Amino acid sequence: MSAGSRAAISLPQVSLVALEQGAFAPWCAHVTREYAADKVASLGIAPEDALVMAAQSMVSALPQGCATAGNFIFGVENTAGDAVGTLWYALQDQWGVCTAFIYDIEIDPNHRRKGYGAATLAAFEADALARGAARLALNVFAHNPGAQALYERAGYAVSNVTMGKVLV
Repeated sequence: MSAGSRAAISLPQVSLVALEQGAFAPWCAHVTREYAADKVASLGIAPEDALVMAAQSMVSALPQGCATAGNFIFGVENTAGDAVGTLWYALQDQWGVCTAFIYDIEIDPNHRRKGYGAATLAAFEADALARGAARLALNVFAHNPGAQALYERAGYAVSNVTMGKVLV
């Protein structure tokens, strides 16, 4: 194999299955806790404050739960029908371009490092394109280099960087 080429990698097949309303509350509680933990790690704020802010963000982003217009929340299943993760994205108009923004993507810990992250991104891309998206976007926390590497391998590039400095 030459220095500039890579062997084709066969990804597992996944299906995006719309999250049912009954599964929304436990999913939302989990995502809220994970988002709060990311904010603690990235901003150094108190866990209890982060949890309140994360809960407020979720209510603001998904006021009608699974039925919130323009938002798509999926369970990710493999070909055996096993749940391997979840995906939440929204279609947004960003500077006149229909953009599919990933708010949350998570592969269950026992299914990581098996290609399901890349397969989920490929399924997301196809779904977003079918819904009219012309661009894909996401945020990744600086303390998550594994996710950053996954997105780079999938063709994502840094579009901006937010930096911070703690003063007190």
